[in-house]
Amino acid sequence: MATLISLSSNDTEYVTVRSKFISGGLSGARIHSIIKITMPDDVTSKHENFKKSYSASGVLTLYHGTKHCCDITKLSDFTRLCQNITCGVCGIIRTGPRPNGFVWFGPSSDISHGYTGAIGIMAGSFRAIFVMDVVSATSSHGAYTVPHGEAALPRYLIIYSH
Repeated sequence: MATLISLSSNDTEYVTVRSKFISGGLSGARIHSIIKITMPDDVTSKHENFKKSYSASGVLTLYHGTKHCCDITKLSDFTRLCQNITCGVCGIIRTGPRPNGFVWFGPSSDISHGYTGAIGIMAGSFRAIFVMDVVSATSSHGAYTVPHGEAALPRYLIIYSH
């Protein structure tokens, strides 16, 4: 299972991730939390094997916005993940990205912002964007796509309001 660590606002990782997120076009965003994600060994191994098999020339750090249907402000550890199959946040933390077609990424936070939000009864002001390491991405219309979930590895989850 994935390990989730809520970073302190004084942590250098927090400051770096926040700075890049805010400078990516969401200067009005209010960060609720930044969660460092260490994916399970099987997910990380698939990503590493994918990277080797495709002779990836480099790793991009990209943003992936997704919907949620649970109280994402309470995600402090793996046991807090909901079981709803429509919850993109919990699904990605549980298994990594699983494409139905292509997985889309933004090079900046503002591009991914439009894909975020709550669905169902959790409609509210909080949103979630993942920061992922991505290999073998194809650029298209200001965004990036990958055809395989193994091409992306979640590193951070940013929970914010805007």
